[in-house]
Amino acid sequence: MRVLVGGFRGSTNSAGLIIEKIESRHELDRLYLINSFSACKDQLEKQLKQHVYNLVILFGQKPGTEAVYLEQRACINGEELLTNHNYELLGTMLSESGFKYVISNNAGNYLCNHIYYHGLKFISEYDKKPGMIFIHIPGIKNIMDMDGLARVFTAYIDEYCNRLSGK
Repeated sequence: MRVLVGGFRGSTNSAGLIIEKIESRHELDRLYLINSFSACKDQLEKQLKQHVYNLVILFGQKPGTEAVYLEQRACINGEELLTNHNYELLGTMLSESGFKYVISNNAGNYLCNHIYYHGLKFISEYDKKPGMIFIHIPGIKNIMDMDGLARVFTAYIDEYCNRLSGK
């Protein structure tokens, strides 16, 4: 099983920092996205063309909140794309570990929505089959336990891959 985790670059961007802390028993690739509409789209598409993934998790930072937002949709110019991913297991794991979460239908209007939309579109057009999700996490000052949050994502990746492989 192969998993891609990606987040936007920046020493103060919680999305880029969390992917450093995520581990897995499965093959794990990390993608540090450039904060540019065209560059991040190109980076993700290049990565998805080079490898076959069973799961793609992209992270963005959502300042001003203490909750984790599990994004279901991205929308550009009125075209809405939805993930086919079921967040139930991840939500349960977050909740049981003491993290608040929200199932959201609004990935925003900036880079997060942009990369999620183009990732979902690429997967659809190229008949790629990985589950793709986008997760907004709080800014650094609002994450009380970054290591604990990373452990939840690590456990989720391993459990998701185990279930997918029938283990």
